[in-house]
Amino acid sequence: LVLANKQDNRHALGVEALTEELNLHKLCCGRKWHIQACDAQTGVGLEDGLDWLSRQLVWAGVVDVCQPMASSAHQPITPAQTPALPPTGSPLHLPTHNLPHNSA
Repeated sequence: LVLANKQDNRHALGVEALTEELNLHKLCCGRKWHIQACDAQTGVGLEDGLDWLSRQLVWAGVVDVCQPMASSAHQPITPAQTPALPPTGSPLHLPTHNLPHNSA
């Protein structure tokens, strides 16, 4: 998971430019990866990125969704609720609610 912070700044590189600049297609070849536009000050995009990460952990079996959670306020998700994942090496672009598109 790459969090592309500072997306509220008009000089920030956008997701596509960062993907190219960091050479993520080559660097992450054969791995699941995602780059998420976000703004840490407002929190925009952070939940989407962390949701992607949690789905990856569930899918990989790192997190056991059948175990009771410590807090009763949260309900564990079931494998049936976990969306299908893209092929290995494919970026998964989640919505970037209300973020400006930068093409630096």
